[in-house]
Amino acid sequence: MKIRVANTPLSRSEKDGPETSLKQNTPPNKKSSRKIGMVAVLLILSFTAVFGQQKTLGKFIITDAKINNVDLTESYLANEGYIAFYTSTDGNLSMVNTSKKANIQSYGRLLAVTQRVSKETKTQYESNVFSFKWRYKNTYDSKSGTASVRFQKVYKPQGTTFICAIIPENLDVMIFKGYMEGSLDFSDYIK
Repeated sequence: MKIRVANTPLSRSEKDGPETSLKQNTPPNKKSSRKIGMVAVLLILSFTAVFGQQKTLGKFIITDAKINNVDLTESYLANEGYIAFYTSTDGNLSMVNTSKKANIQSYGRLLAVTQRVSKETKTQYESNVFSFKWRYKNTYDSKSGTASVRFQKVYKPQGTTFICAIIPENLDVMIFKGYMEGSLDFSDYIK
């Protein structure tokens, strides 16, 4: 064992130290590489299993947004806002209201879903109106609660449009309008 006096310069071998030279000459441990690989595979499989069980039923792109009559359309357009309906991992019908680029969302299960169908007439397009309670949770402020929601799909020749009114416990009035990507069928979830 060498004792070094304080403030004396280190020699090349002392600077490198025994650990450095040992690490340079020792091949990587195959067991630790396998363990890291196994952990990575298990994590990927776990995420796939959890997220793979959710099924998106319909996605609605927001092109007009107002909260308490304040126009927030530009913000929703810039952040790629949309509403989507999906089945959660436990099989329940759920909804998310999200701003993709801002990475914020309100999500949760739908309760007491009812549907009213209006046939096309000379003055109006065919539409479906869904009313339900929404048990939501916000990712941006951790608030949760129950909101009353009225979601109307309107079938126009150009495509399906929507109007969604959300009224949470504080009685704010949120109105979202836009168009639908894909198709949506709630028939398995309405009793």
